[in-house]
Amino acid sequence: LKLQFLYFIAMTHTKDVTESVMELLMTETAYHYAALKPDKADMYHSLDSLGFRVGTAIMERMMKDKQLMSLQGERPTEAVKLICRDFWSLAFKKQTDGLKMNKQGTYILKDKNFNLLKHVTHQKEEIYQPGMRGTLASEITVDDKKFTPGTKIVITKIVSAKVGAEVVECSVDGCVTTLGAGSFEVDSPPHINPEHLLYIPAGMLRGALYAIGVAASVKPQVVDRVVEFTVATNKS
Repeated sequence: LKLQFLYFIAMTHTKDVTESVMELLMTETAYHYAALKPDKADMYHSLDSLGFRVGTAIMERMMKDKQLMSLQGERPTEAVKLICRDFWSLAFKKQTDGLKMNKQGTYILKDKNFNLLKHVTHQKEEIYQPGMRGTLASEITVDDKKFTPGTKIVITKIVSAKVGAEVVECSVDGCVTTLGAGSFEVDSPPHINPEHLLYIPAGMLRGALYAIGVAASVKPQVVDRVVEFTVATNKS
């Protein structure tokens, strides 16, 4: 519920603040669940459910406008057009770049410059990410406590990142400190790919459609760096 509240606040306030806050929230949440839930199905369900609640809340806020209320019960095409135009602009500060219906009667929303993918390029270059676990490679002292090599750590934040020279914030037996490359070894980094960053937005689409009476499934994918959300409704 706290995450849901933060997302809703981030997406409904001023543009200057929300874009960076929203991107950080979504990226960090995806990495958090990647570390917390190694099973892909569990991770997808958790992130999709979070997005669903946020999308529903945002659309219900939009529906206070009488013009939007009139869309309830209309054909799915009108609802999806609303998503592409008004909902996307509120949630992601831009409209989608395309909408088409394929031969199977499903809708495909395209975004050629989806903000979350801006982080993917440099993430591939970084060695470490929040949520990774590791062990100390050398002795350190934190708050007058000595920790010997082999002590477990959990990376909580990337302080700075340059290839081969990462500095991370981490928790060592409850003590927070910063460590540089070479002072620890990563045990099992959480696996995540660009599509995992789209699970929350996909859930948001599903929640927004549900709020205006359209039950749908949403499948996200990245095709040549273009984000596609395939929407299948039970009214198509």
